[in-house]
Amino acid sequence: MAYKVTREIKVPTSTYTDNSGQQKSKFLQVGAIWKDDATGKSFITLEAWFNPAAIARKEGASSIILALFEPETTEQRNARMQQRANTTQQTPAPAARGDAAEDDIPF
Repeated sequence: MAYKVTREIKVPTSTYTDNSGQQKSKFLQVGAIWKDDATGKSFITLEAWFNPAAIARKEGASSIILALFEPETTEQRNARMQQRANTTQQTPAPAARGDAAEDDIPF
């Protein structure tokens, strides 16, 4: 039997504003939809740690939204990770506080 991921299941965890001023969502992968090539049947796997009750909902809502995405290829994932690493390297470090920072530790 050959199984293939046909969709990644992700949940929106927070929002951010991109460089062009648009508000976007950050997503966390919590599962996948798989297809059995032999039978054509699909099934879902969810991460055991995923707790739907912990996801923020709009007031009065009793459900959450899970988004389906095309699976990333290895090349796409590597490019995204490299871009993230480059962005992290370009971000300036916070200004040092000098020796006073040592005095702030309460123990």
